[in-house]
Amino acid sequence: MNTQNLDTFVGYGANEGSPIDTLERAIPLLERVLGPVVARSSFYETLALTLDGKPQSNYINAVLLFSTPLPPKAILEELLNIERRLGRDRSNVPRWAPREIDLDLLFVGSLTERSDFLCLPHSELTSRDFVLTPMAEVAPQFEHPLMNQRIEDLDRSLEARGFTRFVVRKIPSSACANG
Repeated sequence: MNTQNLDTFVGYGANEGSPIDTLERAIPLLERVLGPVVARSSFYETLALTLDGKPQSNYINAVLLFSTPLPPKAILEELLNIERRLGRDRSNVPRWAPREIDLDLLFVGSLTERSDFLCLPHSELTSRDFVLTPMAEVAPQFEHPLMNQRIEDLDRSLEARGFTRFVVRKIPSSACANG
């Protein structure tokens, strides 16, 4: 059993209901499980990534950093429990459908794992500015354990690597007060 705390990055986003309110409500639930937030990015408004091309409301996305001794599988199970508690139903919902909340386990230290249940680091984060941009705000020097590149460099190189940018704007913290 791991007793050492590891830097644990959680991406979170929403585009249904009152996204900022929902994301703010998620923080104390996450802190009960993972411990206090060590660092928190700004919120970013981003275009919705869709498979079917149907219009969706823009997302609000951010990244949180925790330091926790929990093993990755336990963290992921807790994230899924918190999603359910905040109204997300993953059953029979198409991928990239609108959602009340989305909690993604991005990194747990430099641990790597590939299974049917867990993929560490998160398998698609290197192509998503709505993850890389807020994470670069929180931990620009953090190095991706498989790519051996810093997060800030991965974020800066997105277009050169052939990926689309989805971030529309950074939301000033004053705009987040009271929802």
